[in-house]
Amino acid sequence: MTLEEIREFCAGLPGSTEDIKWECNLVFSAVDKMYAVVDVKKGSTLDHVIPADPDSPPAISFKTLPEMFPSLCEREGIAPAPYLARNSWVLAKPNDALPAPQLRDFIRLSHKFAFQKLTKKKQREILGE
Repeated sequence: MTLEEIREFCAGLPGSTEDIKWECNLVFSAVDKMYAVVDVKKGSTLDHVIPADPDSPPAISFKTLPEMFPSLCEREGIAPAPYLARNSWVLAKPNDALPAPQLRDFIRLSHKFAFQKLTKKKQREILGE
């Protein structure tokens, strides 16, 4: 998935916002609960984990289930996310490690985790209930 495809997909999730944090990361949140991070600056500090290829989509980090974390990290193109791995976050190169449909499923799951951390009142407000 390209950066624009990721942005469009995330924008369609309930309560989703985007923000630039740490100078070079596009952060997607469910209100204020982070669920995905895209490195948007080539040559950034993430390149030592998964080197940037100028012809490929940006790396994306997202939260996964703790029981899925070890097997995902064994796959080519996926690594523990810097600073966030202790909470089962992975860093992936979308087209290499995860085809678009699978990446969308993982982003949706990560969003679900973040959304569930919101108060029930806030969840109902976002969902229009």
